[in-house]
Amino acid sequence: MNKNLAVLSTVLFGVFVIAIVVGIVELIFMALDPNFTVGNDPKVLAGAISQELISAAIILIISPFTACMGAVILLFNRFRARWYFYWSLILSLPYALFFPFGTGIFAITWGYLIYHRKTFLNQADPT
Repeated sequence: MNKNLAVLSTVLFGVFVIAIVVGIVELIFMALDPNFTVGNDPKVLAGAISQELISAAIILIISPFTACMGAVILLFNRFRARWYFYWSLILSLPYALFFPFGTGIFAITWGYLIYHRKTFLNQADPT
């Protein structure tokens, strides 16, 4: 159960990365669409791009809230493994840019992980 919560926590931290991937994939599909034509009007192009990126923007907006849930799981989960430590550090790093809410989540997560790093790094990898 604790390992499943650790996986859920890292997925919740990774929603930011998922939003970036969704945005890139949507732009690629827009560029490959045979019905998409680029005219001389930059307003039309900007409107088309913004329409394509709506779902990525929604995911990006909710990502600090999912990171907050991931941080709560991290704080109360007793599972300790190296991969959990490193992936939580890496995937919580972008939230430093979401001032003030995301920055607080970033600070709490990194503070907790750095303070308890010995319990994560000294454990054998439980599977």
